[in-house]
Amino acid sequence: MDQNKIAYWVKRWDDNNTGWHRSEAHINLVQYFDKLTNGKANVAVYFPMCGKTLDMMWVYEQGHSVVGVDIAEKSVKEFFAENRVEYEVTESKTNKLYQSKDGKIKIYIADIFKFTSDICGKFESVWDRAAMNALDAEDRKRYRECTKGLLAPDFSILLALMQHDEPTGPPYNIPTEEVMEAFSDMCDVTVLTVREDIGLSLGPKKMKETTLLLRPKK
Repeated sequence: MDQNKIAYWVKRWDDNNTGWHRSEAHINLVQYFDKLTNGKANVAVYFPMCGKTLDMMWVYEQGHSVVGVDIAEKSVKEFFAENRVEYEVTESKTNKLYQSKDGKIKIYIADIFKFTSDICGKFESVWDRAAMNALDAEDRKRYRECTKGLLAPDFSILLALMQHDEPTGPPYNIPTEEVMEAFSDMCDVTVLTVREDIGLSLGPKKMKETTLLLRPKK
C-alpha cells in the first residue's frame, strides 16, 4: 500500500477518528456465520483490515480461530487490552505478530498487499466488513488478486459493502455489480441482505449496506 495511504489510516486511529467501529458483533456476521464456516468447527477466519473489531472476539468465542491484518498497531493493542486477552509479540522482516497465549487469535501488523499464504496459509473463511470500501478503485484490483491468493479450494467470503451516491471516499461506494464482475472468474455471488439504513452517512446522504456471499463457482 502507498505510504501516504498507510499514514492516513494510522492517523485515523491515532486521532480516534474511527466512526466505523462498532461496540458489538456485526448482525450479518452472526446471522450468516454458518454460511461463512459451512457449518464446520475450528475454522480459521481471515479479517482483512481488521482494526479492533469485536467481530474477531465473537468468532473466537464461538470456538474458531482468528487471523487479522491491519497497518495500525494502535488498533491491535487496543483490541487485546479492551478484551483482556493476554498476548505475545513476535517480529519478522515483513510484519509484527500479536498472538493470544492460546494461539487462536493472530493479528498481523502488515500491509494487506504483502500478506500472502506463505505467512499464514490459506483460508476457507473470509469476513470482509467494508475493507474493500476503504480502498480506491486501483487498490481494489490489487486487493482482489491478493485475496484470491489466500483462498483454500472450498472457500466462503462474507462481504459487507457500504453503498452510497457520493463520488468521494473512503468509504468508497462499491456497487454490487463491481464485486460480481471482479470475482466472476472464480465465484458465484449471492446477495444475502440489504440494509437500507445502517446509521452512517457520507455527506448529506445515508449509506446502505449489502451483504454478499461468495462461493467457488460451480
